[in-house]
Amino acid sequence: MALEAGLGFEPGSLESITDMFRLLKKDEHRVITEMGELIIQKLESTMTLTSLTTTEQSAEHFVREVDTIAQSDMDSSEFAWEFGETIIEIASHFTPRSSPQVVLVKALALLQGDEMTGEADDEWKYLDDFGMSPCPEFANNDNLHFTGPEWLNFNSFLAKLYSERIIDWQNFPIWELSKGLECPLSDTSYKPAADTKIRVAAEWIFQSAPRLLAMSRSNFPSGHAEAEKDRHLFSAGPLYPGAGGFSYERWSFWKRRFSEMRTEVREDLHGILEEAVASMNQTERERAESVGRGGVENEAWRTKRRRDPR
Repeated sequence: MALEAGLGFEPGSLESITDMFRLLKKDEHRVITEMGELIIQKLESTMTLTSLTTTEQSAEHFVREVDTIAQSDMDSSEFAWEFGETIIEIASHFTPRSSPQVVLVKALALLQGDEMTGEADDEWKYLDDFGMSPCPEFANNDNLHFTGPEWLNFNSFLAKLYSERIIDWQNFPIWELSKGLECPLSDTSYKPAADTKIRVAAEWIFQSAPRLLAMSRSNFPSGHAEAEKDRHLFSAGPLYPGAGGFSYERWSFWKRRFSEMRTEVREDLHGILEEAVASMNQTERERAESVGRGGVENEAWRTKRRRDPR
């Protein structure tokens, strides 16, 4: 998904952020710290500045504001954790194509483009703690109380980060695609509900199909010794007969499964299934054209800068 400068904000962005903040304050399962409140307020003020007319400008302003907070007396590791937790809460409360999500993705992209000094004050920019917060069995973790829609929102956010090569957490898409497409829909051992699993799997395709196909063509983690030792993180679900990890065979299974599930799901999900297949077909055509023009076959797994690629 290419993030374009000049993308306007929908009416009511401020009201939405304010409502989200009030909702979090009332939810006994969510604990928003004073630092988290401050970060949310910085985003809220950013979204209302009329002088900021593009996504890029808004993201730059938000990063500057948060960087000012990061220079406070709080322990750098603690701030990194607070920042990650707060971003998760914000992202999970806004729909996939909402302006706050777009600004946050662009802001994190700017952070990853920074020249890191290696100083402790830069720790929050690496997003390491951000990656440790969510887990595959999100609803079985007492500290993570996502609803189905919130989980969809959050996965869309992660898929955007993944597509833009801001994160290298290859296990995240595998987990969600496996739960949605490689496990029987009647399987309740993993939450959320079946329709949410399908929507989440499709959202990973909508937001990051080109990178997922590139990873599949590269057979990751094969050939990457550091990642190979964690191959168990890429294991397949019971419906897929092949090996874990990315492969074109697995990609093809996912596409076929989207088509087959029409007979297993409600009619209101048929459109999503069709869009997912269409997106995968289009991605295959575009990749074939790119390779035919001499494009690079696969360099999709590595971002510009990571300390510990997953």
